[in-house]
Amino acid sequence: MSANITTAQIRKIFKLAKERALDNDTLHSYIYSITTKSSIKELTITEAIKIIDSLEENKSVSENMASYKQLKFINSLAFQLGWTDENKKVDENLLNSFIKKHYNIDSIKWLDKKIASKVIEGMKVLLKKDKKKK
Repeated sequence: MSANITTAQIRKIFKLAKERALDNDTLHSYIYSITTKSSIKELTITEAIKIIDSLEENKSVSENMASYKQLKFINSLAFQLGWTDENKKVDENLLNSFIKKHYNIDSIKWLDKKIASKVIEGMKVLLKKDKKKK
């Protein structure tokens, strides 16, 4: 297991986010899209380096990308639908297959806000159908 993110890296991430006018939700969505981790403190040193490098390269992160809340809700719906692996974590391959099949986007990481809303609504319909069967 890799070492946890350092305090200096946390400060650097927040400094870069501020320079790029990213609010807290957008920053966390951005981090989640790269690492699938919901908290900056959960990052490893290596993951923090990826985030820092990415923020330094991207002078403007898309403001239209799916929000952190949307991504978490999609994952919650996937869990409720039973799209999990043997460790009871959301199976990203299954989720990404659903997104690719229905919305022609290769990964949850590339959803914009509009498509994320459509994914959520589609998954809600599946959840309703699943509950009716039971």
